[in-house]
Amino acid sequence: MLLVVSPGAASRQKRAVPSACLDRYFSELPRRVQLKEDSPQKYVFTCDYFYLDTLGNLTGKERVSGEYTRALPEGKARWNNVRIAKGRGFEDIFPQGDLQKYMEDFTYTLSNPSNMFKQEFFSGFPATELKTKNLVWDTYMIEQFAWNYWDKLELNMQRFTNWRGERHGIDLYALVAAGVMSAARIVLT
Repeated sequence: MLLVVSPGAASRQKRAVPSACLDRYFSELPRRVQLKEDSPQKYVFTCDYFYLDTLGNLTGKERVSGEYTRALPEGKARWNNVRIAKGRGFEDIFPQGDLQKYMEDFTYTLSNPSNMFKQEFFSGFPATELKTKNLVWDTYMIEQFAWNYWDKLELNMQRFTNWRGERHGIDLYALVAAGVMSAARIVLT
C-alpha cells in the first residue's frame, strides 16, 4: 500500500494528521495478511535492466513491463500488454516500448509451477527472448516469497531464505535452454 500526500490535499484538511500516526504506519508491515482469490487481481510488473561496461559506464537500459492478472477461474494467471522499452542514459525516460504480441493473453495454471521450466510452457515465445520469461519466473518467485515469508519479514531487516524450489519440484538451475541460474543465497529485505 502506498500513501500519497499532496500539499493541496493536506491544506484542505480540517484536522492535521499527527506525525506519530504516520510514523507508526510506516514503521511496521501489516500483519495477518491473507491471500484472497475470490476474484481476479491485476498488477503491473516492471523490471528494469541496466547494462554497464567493465568501468561501470551505462551502455544501455531496458524496461520489461506487463499486466499480470491472477485468481482467474481454475487457478490461472494471465499476461497482457507486455512491453519492452529501451533507453540510453540513466536519466532518460523510457518510451512506451514494443508490445510483445506473443505474450498477449498468455495464460497458465499457477498450481503446477514445475511446468514453468519446460520448453513447451513457453511455446510461441522467441527462443532467444529471456527477459519475458524472466518476467513470468520472477513474478512467481516474488509471490512465493511474499506468501511463504511475509510473517517473518521486518522493515529494513534482512531475511535469509532457504527457498530453493525443491518444495515445488522445480529445478531452479535449468532455465528452458537459456543456461543455468544459481540461487545459493536468497536475501529478502
